[in-house]
Amino acid sequence: MAARDALDAPPQRCENFPMKHYLKVPSIPREESTVSILEHEVTVIGSRGRRRCRALFDSGASYSIIRRDIAERIGRVDLLPVPEDWIFETAKAGNYVQASGALRLDFRFDDSEAHFSDEFVVFDELSEELIVGAKTMQAWKITLDFDEERVNYRKTAQRLRI
Repeated sequence: MAARDALDAPPQRCENFPMKHYLKVPSIPREESTVSILEHEVTVIGSRGRRRCRALFDSGASYSIIRRDIAERIGRVDLLPVPEDWIFETAKAGNYVQASGALRLDFRFDDSEAHFSDEFVVFDELSEELIVGAKTMQAWKITLDFDEERVNYRKTAQRLRI
């Protein structure tokens, strides 16, 4: 299906919310050798506190996301300006979920002086505590080494500039 045809496709519904922007991307089955996910323990820090979490670093996820129960314990979840625009297709083709909010968080690794931050999209139900997506990894130059099963990141504090 051509991109133009995909944009003209009828909007799909997700829990009674019409999708205003619909772009169907064919799902490519993943083989075990091409998995783009690694796990690493991090401490997430919000305006109300901090929590140790098992984070998935997923280069296939567009945004970083967090489960609502954890987000509400450590920070203030903001409403999304246009909630019906925040509908995501999951790794399972044709399965959609709607975001319920967003918040800004810092996260840190135990062996690093550096701190990393980004906006995390909040989902009411999520099987994982936290997923760090491609946008965040690109911004902070976090890379995934699948041969060594290691998440690579800055170990020293960075100078903040304006």
